[in-house]
Amino acid sequence: EAAADAAEGVESAPDDRPKLDLPTVKMDPKKAFDMFFVLALVWSFGGNLQGESRAKFDAHVRPLVTAVIPEFPSEGTVFDYFVHKKSLTFVNWVHKTPGFTYRRELPYFSILVPTTETTVLRTLLSYLLGVGRHVLVNGPTGVGKSQVMSTFLAEVLRANQADSSFDSFDLSFSAQTSSRNLQERMETKLTKKKAALLGAPANKKIIFFIDDLNMPALEEYGASPPLELLRQVLGQGGFYDRKKIFWKEVIDLTVIAACGPPGGGKNEMTPRLTSQFHMLCFPTLPESSLLKIFRSIMAGFLSIFPREVRKLSQTLVDATVKVYSTFLAEMRPTPSKSHYTFNLRDLSKVVQGILMITPENCQDRGTMVRLWTHECSRVFHDRLTTTADRNWWWALLKRILADQFALEWDDSFASLMFGDFVDRDDMRYRAVPRVSMLQDVLAEYLMSYNVCFNKEEDLVFFEDAVFHLSRICRILRQPRGNALLVGVGGSGRQSLTRIAAFMADMKLFTVSITRNYGIAEFREDLKRVLLDAGCDDKPVVFLFSDTQIAKEQFLEDINNVLNTGEVPNLMQTEDFERILTSVKEKAKVAGKPETREGVVGYFVHLCRENLHVVLAMSPIGDKFRTRLRMFPSLVNCMTIDWFDKWPEQALLSVARRFFEKATFEKEALKNAVCQMCVEIHSSVGLTSTDFFNELRRHNYTTPTSYLELLNSYLVMLDEQHTSLSEQTARFQGGLDKLVQTGNMVAEMKAELANMQPVLEQAAKETDALMVQLEADQKVAAEARAICVKDEKDCQVIMDEASAIRNDCQADLDKAMPAFYAALKALESLNKKDIDEVKSFATPPDKVKLVMDAVLLVLKEKPGWDTAKKVMSDTGFLARLQTFDKDNIPEALQKKLQVYITNEEFQPEIIRKTSTACMSLCMWVRAIDNYAKVTKNVGPKKEKLKGAEAKLNAARAQLLSKQQDLATIEAKVAKLQRDFQASIDKKKNLEAEMKTTELRLDRAGKLVNGLADEKVRWDESVKTLNGSKAALVGNMLLAAGAVAYTGPFTSKFRKSLMATWVKRCTALKIPVDPDFTLERLTEPVKVRAWGLKGLPLDSFSIENATIASRTRRWSLMIDPQGQANQWIKNMERDKSLKVIKLNDTNMLRTVENCIRVGIPVLLENVGETLDPSLDPLLQKQIFRQGGRTLLRLGDTDVDYDPNFRFYITTKLPNPHYMPELQIRATIINFTVTPKGLEDQLLVDVVRFEREELEKQKDKLVVQIAEGKAQLKATEDKILTLLQSASGNILDNEVLINTLAQSKKTSGEISADVETAEKTSAEISTAREGYRPVATRGSLIYTVIANVGAVDHMYQNSLQFFKKLFGQTMERTPRADELEQRISALITAITADTYATICRGLFEKHKLLF
Repeated sequence: EAAADAAEGVESAPDDRPKLDLPTVKMDPKKAFDMFFVLALVWSFGGNLQGESRAKFDAHVRPLVTAVIPEFPSEGTVFDYFVHKKSLTFVNWVHKTPGFTYRRELPYFSILVPTTETTVLRTLLSYLLGVGRHVLVNGPTGVGKSQVMSTFLAEVLRANQADSSFDSFDLSFSAQTSSRNLQERMETKLTKKKAALLGAPANKKIIFFIDDLNMPALEEYGASPPLELLRQVLGQGGFYDRKKIFWKEVIDLTVIAACGPPGGGKNEMTPRLTSQFHMLCFPTLPESSLLKIFRSIMAGFLSIFPREVRKLSQTLVDATVKVYSTFLAEMRPTPSKSHYTFNLRDLSKVVQGILMITPENCQDRGTMVRLWTHECSRVFHDRLTTTADRNWWWALLKRILADQFALEWDDSFASLMFGDFVDRDDMRYRAVPRVSMLQDVLAEYLMSYNVCFNKEEDLVFFEDAVFHLSRICRILRQPRGNALLVGVGGSGRQSLTRIAAFMADMKLFTVSITRNYGIAEFREDLKRVLLDAGCDDKPVVFLFSDTQIAKEQFLEDINNVLNTGEVPNLMQTEDFERILTSVKEKAKVAGKPETREGVVGYFVHLCRENLHVVLAMSPIGDKFRTRLRMFPSLVNCMTIDWFDKWPEQALLSVARRFFEKATFEKEALKNAVCQMCVEIHSSVGLTSTDFFNELRRHNYTTPTSYLELLNSYLVMLDEQHTSLSEQTARFQGGLDKLVQTGNMVAEMKAELANMQPVLEQAAKETDALMVQLEADQKVAAEARAICVKDEKDCQVIMDEASAIRNDCQADLDKAMPAFYAALKALESLNKKDIDEVKSFATPPDKVKLVMDAVLLVLKEKPGWDTAKKVMSDTGFLARLQTFDKDNIPEALQKKLQVYITNEEFQPEIIRKTSTACMSLCMWVRAIDNYAKVTKNVGPKKEKLKGAEAKLNAARAQLLSKQQDLATIEAKVAKLQRDFQASIDKKKNLEAEMKTTELRLDRAGKLVNGLADEKVRWDESVKTLNGSKAALVGNMLLAAGAVAYTGPFTSKFRKSLMATWVKRCTALKIPVDPDFTLERLTEPVKVRAWGLKGLPLDSFSIENATIASRTRRWSLMIDPQGQANQWIKNMERDKSLKVIKLNDTNMLRTVENCIRVGIPVLLENVGETLDPSLDPLLQKQIFRQGGRTLLRLGDTDVDYDPNFRFYITTKLPNPHYMPELQIRATIINFTVTPKGLEDQLLVDVVRFEREELEKQKDKLVVQIAEGKAQLKATEDKILTLLQSASGNILDNEVLINTLAQSKKTSGEISADVETAEKTSAEISTAREGYRPVATRGSLIYTVIANVGAVDHMYQNSLQFFKKLFGQTMERTPRADELEQRISALITAITADTYATICRGLFEKHKLLF
């Protein structure tokens, strides 16, 4: 009865639900009991059945049901009916299904179209949860189980609402879910009622929804710990505390769960667990239900579109369902296509894509059909991996377009593109007319991106790249749009994602892997991303690649984020406080409850809407398939975009972009080089397949390898062109100097013959000039004596005049201070002071006295009236100051004495009466004083005038005599200059003759001494010019070898090189047919490598050349340890640091070495490297504040350009993924038979004739050093010749240095020749022992390959060499070499055979 009431409550639905006219009858308890018993019988025993099983169940149960209730409907099956309580009749579920009204404002993921299946499940859940039963719903992936159950909790039970009696929480299981995860989730969400009692909040029950229940991986004994813990909770009502081991009881908890059928990562569940649940099956929706759902949505959405578009609503859905059904039937997953799993989510994604268009951008039927084609292609086509599958897709699309839309196929359908990035001012989803029109738009986006970020992206937007970029942009613009980008490393997945996020104006976040980066650090990063997406309500892109998966549990958390938008136990108390503060207002606006649970729930909703997870994964190896199986959300909740290898057209366009600024002789040659780059890349891919088929060795070609080829080619071409030009210039410069010197010899001999008569004539002219010079010098001496006497007389007159002038000035100096003081006193007066004096009607006597004196001086009539009149003049003071003091009449001076001699006419006395009159008094007295002095000075001035006239006359006479003297001395000076010039000419002629003789001597030394060099230099110039002609092709081969051939063995390298040479010739690219990579390295450097332990076979030299030329760090496959030892010897003087991946301070050591430029050797690595080294491997160097930095982990390290990083592995045949191959250059340093033969020959000779080997070693060093000295000496000679300025024959030091260098060169050449002769004799003696070394090399090659039979049969080279040496010691010696050789060969073969056989399993002994 309680269950029926619960069901009746669910029955209330919108008014548009189909209605039945059923009468209400009186309740018959027996009949009602029987009817509900039948309903319970059907859904208890048959609830977990589907398809044909339901039909069989109906056939078996219907007779039993009709026996109890004869009026049970005969149509359909027993599963088609429910009990209508009021009328006590069985009614078809169709009549209980609510109607649907499309609401445009609802987010897409909030739309739920009711169907019969969803109505049945919701009703049954109401029955079962009403009585507290646990429910497990199973069914195929993608049919909507989780959506229906989540909606049921939110809408029917209204869980987590304040007025509801239910709370709920959920958890999505994955393969990595542990029992701890489950227990922590329950402990976090359940309320702690007592110390050992957990349950729901007061007056509530709590529902725990578990999705993908059967996903957790089984442990080694076949059990699933989280499921066993759940069984314990359901069966025994609790679990144990993990720390203190006490029992915790759980009450008021009901579990509802969803799961899929076993397979594809999902496991069988034990009956012990399933017995705790009521099992229900949510079957695959029939096509009628699918059509109803999506027709309802499509019709509602298109209701505002033009009529011809609206008419397509049903056709669009029918065509989409047809595509979906066809894929389900024909595109089945396989081991290589494990992501070919399709469910209703894919069907839903197509409709979601169509819903992004607006009426303004879709005005006709054709646009809508093209949009549908585009969206179907994005969902279904983009995950297809092979050309055959894609051709199948286009054929299917062609057929559906014809059947459903009556349209013929148009090739443009294969390249349709819709996006919101065409116009930055109008970001609406619309069709892109032409892909070509996007080039400028994307280039503008890229330029803006590079301006905004330190790390620049240098992308070429070829057609495939544009398509992938548009697909990523499409995914990011969708709510809950997550992308799984599948492709080999270096295909552009991450770069395009960064650009797409920038174009969508979204913040992009990616993790920085450090050495100790683990679960805690990853969760902190994930928390930061979720808080940004939820609290700030802004879209965030989380970019994560498989190379960053340090622990598989990272994917467990991402799986949870994709499923539910949250990670259990991720947020702490302070995080929840931030969430509540930031999201509460947003939740209120959205109409969500303002409770803690409501706000947190809305935060999770925002995280799902705003967070866009982009995973970049590689399909290579088993991990990709395993991860998809273990974490189904990677397929179900993400849109897959499969990145193919770059097509040839893309490779060609990238090459053209790289070479657009490069200089070639002809445009045709540039095009040929671009085409050759494409063919090199393609040929390596084909050769890699043969390499694997023949030797089971893996090698991958990636776009990064191609970019390395292009970059290396440009660098090598420039370096070699510069190097050849410099070498040619040096040799040519030396030749030019020698030719120039030879030409100068004949000229100098002719000059010597012409110089002799000129020298004799110069001597005669010098003697004549000497006689004339002596006569003129005597006349000049006499004139000079007369001038000296006149100068003395003139000086006497000048002294007398100066004495008179000084006397006059002294008298004047006595009068001037008083006069200046008077003037200063006048300057202190102003109009007010004068007015004060004028104001006296009857002036005091002293005032009258002063004014009378002033009037006398001014030659005015005495009297007070006159005085006032004079003072009234505005220029009165100026008149006094400018008074002509030098022309005072003597009569005036006498009259003035009356006042001067008056005792009352003193300034100090006058001051007592008037300050102004005091100043006037001072002025009168100063005038008087000056007049007296002037009177005394007058006669002296007259005397001064006479003296000065006499002085002027004397000076004029002296000047005339001085001019005569100057004329005479000028004549003498000219004679002296002519005489000196004649002497200098004579000396210069003598010196020139001597210099010419010396030059002739030096020229002979130079020409004769460098005669051999001239011939050699001439040949070198011709050779270098020939190399220049083939430089374009040779460097192309070299760049290809450096970029691609490292992992290959010698055989495959030669095959590739021969293929490339042939193709270069066909494309008319100049190339040397015999070119080898060894040419890139100078012989001196090769010999230096040999001295450091490098085997000097061609294969090893190629390896060393690749290591020294590659732009990436080298990872050397070195099972015999040769490369390891060579690097240690080579870098020992630079303080090489040797580290291993398991060193605790590995990253710290690397940081320190990067700062100071010390080389580092990372040895004994496996098939993967620590992700924290990725920034170093990728050389993510940037400049900031004038510093060159590398971000390693969470630290910015100053980068020293002298830093070098080497990596070695002892694995004989490692399988390196493309993601590692794009970061490092793989070089196969496995010992070659020839190289091993040479090593064993050394061991044999050292044992048999130790002194011979020591002498050989000594001679090798001597020859290497000698040739290095010869090279250095030749370089010195050329440098001296090239740097010589002016006439080289004048540089005696240079000629002597050249002669000494030539002498030294000759001595060294003789020593080297002798040493080489001796070495050849020793080599001949050593060759007698080569058969032993050859046999040893052959035997090791055999036993090294035994490991292919069983991995236990691993024999190191060190072990074999030790066995080889012990065998030689045990073998009896013989007098004859042939007998000794035969005995050694026999003994080594027998001992090795016996030793290896002892370690073989019994089943393999016959094989060996």
